[in-house]
Amino acid sequence: MPCIAKALLDTGLTEDDTVIYAVKIMADSICDVLVNPRLLDSIKEEFATAIEK
Repeated sequence: MPCIAKALLDTGLTEDDTVIYAVKIMADSICDVLVNPRLLDSIKEEFATAIEK
């Protein structure tokens, strides 16, 4: 189990709650990219730099 999931479970949230929380975070991130398409370019650059390392 990833440590962030364990940390959320340790707060008393159920596994279902942690999944819903994670989905909301991902959906919010996708909304950010849809509202600001330039953000996608920044993400691609960061990803390319990370792969080169």
